[in-house]
Amino acid sequence: GEGCRSQARIQNSMDLATQRGFVEWVDVDSKKLSGVFKAYPERSELPSDINEHLIVELYSK
Repeated sequence: GEGCRSQARIQNSMDLATQRGFVEWVDVDSKKLSGVFKAYPERSELPSDINEHLIVELYSK
């Protein structure tokens, strides 16, 4: 059913994220599929290809 597919997608996403590595500003427990947001990231900690203008535009709608 849909729940099984959703769970598989979540597990697949977690596996890919584990391979890439996690950011310092989020604690992740991949076994429990949970995370804790520790702090706002500094701009230098974010990927350089982020377009802040598009983020602001999205959230201002």
